[in-house]
Amino acid sequence: MINCGQTCVAPDYIYIHESVKDSFINKFIAYLKTTYPEGSLGKIGKIVNTNQIKHLAGYLDAAPEKVIYGGAYDSETRHFEATLMDQVTWDDQVMQQEIFGPILPIMTYTDIDVALEEINNRPKPLALYVFSESEEFANDVLNRTTSGDAEINSAIIHVGSHFLPFGGVGTSGIGKYHGKFSFQAFSHSRSVLEVL
Repeated sequence: MINCGQTCVAPDYIYIHESVKDSFINKFIAYLKTTYPEGSLGKIGKIVNTNQIKHLAGYLDAAPEKVIYGGAYDSETRHFEATLMDQVTWDDQVMQQEIFGPILPIMTYTDIDVALEEINNRPKPLALYVFSESEEFANDVLNRTTSGDAEINSAIIHVGSHFLPFGGVGTSGIGKYHGKFSFQAFSHSRSVLEVL
């Protein structure tokens, strides 16, 4: 919900094991009710323009039965409520491109191998976040996926560190920058071979 979800590293969806999904949703909604209460459209901030409001509203209009929290918006003031969608599938409209707004779809899995195959069949994300009490599980997910950057048990924090290179891979970008990595990325190292 940082900057109304209008950041390139905002999570575009949650892929969660079905055994903990209901508990997660209950806790997430309790958090949202405290932080972004329903009816407080102005609290979360503004969407960049009215075209983006229409774009985001299109996701909700395509599957209104999947909205489990939020969903209100005001095109004139460009406010959009923090919104959760449940029982989302890869075929839903909201899963076809980067959302860039305060909508968070929730999908479930039972078999991590199938989930990782589904993730790997799509464009490589700029950031991938793994939340787990098992370091082995988290490392397994990271080892079997590709993303520009990744975090374990946190999200978005890596962008703020000039000690870590930041950037994408594949369609999410090329190259890394921040701190000394910016100097390397934007400097041209020219190789010269002279044969005498």
